[in-house]
Amino acid sequence: MLAADVANAAQNKITRETQESRWYVQGLLGQADSGHQDVSVRLGGPVALNGTASYGHGPAFSMALGKQWLGARKKENNDSGDKPASERCPQSDHEQRAHAEPQRLSPQEDDCLPWRAELEFWNSTAKREAINVGSVHVKPGDTVRASVLFLNGAFRLSESEELKANLLPTWRAWLGAGVGYARISNPGASFISGCDCLAAVSDSGLAAQVKLMIERQVSDNTQFVLQLGHIWLPKISTPNGQLPQTQWQTRHVNQLMVGLRHSFQ
Repeated sequence: MLAADVANAAQNKITRETQESRWYVQGLLGQADSGHQDVSVRLGGPVALNGTASYGHGPAFSMALGKQWLGARKKENNDSGDKPASERCPQSDHEQRAHAEPQRLSPQEDDCLPWRAELEFWNSTAKREAINVGSVHVKPGDTVRASVLFLNGAFRLSESEELKANLLPTWRAWLGAGVGYARISNPGASFISGCDCLAAVSDSGLAAQVKLMIERQVSDNTQFVLQLGHIWLPKISTPNGQLPQTQWQTRHVNQLMVGLRHSFQ
């Protein structure tokens, strides 16, 4: 009977490793704000006109596929240097047995840090409210589009002491960053400006982002996500050798998004 009880306890026991090391999908919706963007129009030789474009708020969404895992401990013990990684980070600092409250096996400062790597598709549109370059002052009211395929990494900043039944904290904060391939499309506005300097342009380049994510566990496999971020979209230009040549400089985008993240067992 004792052997059977021990076997059942071992079978019912789960550790944080099984909960943290998972693939996940994430979907977010929200708003993006571009503010102002510098514009430069080259007329030939050293002659150039500088100005700005103003943008309003616009919708944004993203979809991500990623993997989460546990890395090294935040604080290594003095005698752990000669131990293999599997012993330095046993990944069982939280434990759950059947019909028992979840418990920590070590202080929070000794936790193994969770990390994430993900592939994210991000898309946004923004209303171009005004363009002011030299003597050209127009309010096109048209829509610019941007999409980026990001490769992101993230690490956990903090988490709540309270554990859910699945051993994961009720609240968590993550800090992430990424780089990606961006495609930007600006419609033409020459027909209302009387200047060929506002021709349509579609170009690509390297984008970057940083983001802060706050998550709340809502079920064993699902978290509610609040994300605040900043994206640097690449500058784009009409073709070289074409005059006037217009350069739309780096566009800064602030975003506020909410959504869900679902982990696969």
